[in-house]
Amino acid sequence: MMDKTRTLILIFITILFISCSHQEKISLSTALSKAFPLIYQTVPLTVTNFPVTCDYQLRAKNTGDTLLLSILVNNDTSDPVTVNLGDIQIMTGTDIKSDVIDTGYHRYVIDGHSHATLTFKFSPVHNEQLYETTDYKGDLDMTYYLNTDFLSSGGKKINQPGGKVKFQVDRHAYSAYRSKFAIQPRIRTYVLNNRTQIRQDIITSLNQHHRIDPEEVRINNNIISVGGLIIKFKLYRLDSTVHLHLQVINHGLNEIKINPQRLKIRLKDSYIFPQVSKAENTFSFKRNDDYYIVRGGRFEARLEYPVKVAGNLIIVSEPVWLAAKLRHQDRPVELNFNPVSNNPNR
Repeated sequence: MMDKTRTLILIFITILFISCSHQEKISLSTALSKAFPLIYQTVPLTVTNFPVTCDYQLRAKNTGDTLLLSILVNNDTSDPVTVNLGDIQIMTGTDIKSDVIDTGYHRYVIDGHSHATLTFKFSPVHNEQLYETTDYKGDLDMTYYLNTDFLSSGGKKINQPGGKVKFQVDRHAYSAYRSKFAIQPRIRTYVLNNRTQIRQDIITSLNQHHRIDPEEVRINNNIISVGGLIIKFKLYRLDSTVHLHLQVINHGLNEIKINPQRLKIRLKDSYIFPQVSKAENTFSFKRNDDYYIVRGGRFEARLEYPVKVAGNLIIVSEPVWLAAKLRHQDRPVELNFNPVSNNPNR
């Protein structure tokens, strides 16, 4: 049994010699079958007297984050056939492409008059808008496609009949998955609302200490850029918890300081402080609860807030754009976020 912690992908290869008249069937271990219970049916291709054929099986985890593709290649020729892993791509119903999760291999050679079963994992993005704003890749599609130009022999591509394989899940099985595991209907994303006011406040604040070109202060959706400093907010609600994924990149001249535990949500006259689930820093250091981000440094944190109230969210933040040595001289700022959608479009 392969060590599950050694790699992000399981690749099972079994080689048996067969006669031209005998075809093997794809068979998975009990553990894999249980881990990937949702089965997609392959729309059959009509293949007549083709010397190299493939059988396919696509399965999915209920969580929707991973697909499992098994390919059984039957080589009834006397020449070796190469499976080029870099050419294997799964496409969603909206034509978003996904490569195989890195296997450590680039190709696999199947000898003449033999067969091999290869199993790969994919982690496709189903909803690009949702992924950009929340890091969730979206719920499973009903339909996927696989290109079939991943085989070659003698340095030349083998053009399999059909060009694409279509996988489709049973409608009732898909409905059962959606009713129990779908995430998109439970998510509401947020976008920074008072961008003009925040930009002016930043310019005014910085001009109290040194002159700044207003063109160096830019706000685009949930990204604040001040000179070489970039602050990114991914803010969304999942059920009754608000999640904030904060990223800070410092390409500016000054060392800056941030304490994620002080990024609080204001509800009327009360405040909700976050639970910091993850905090990482590069080329920076921590002192007490403060992270100091030097030039060229990065900081990233994931925060969770138990907020049941719907509507706008106001995050009270320290003025991260000020140099650490000046922070005490300025008051906190309020970032007002508006809800965008309960279920971002595909």
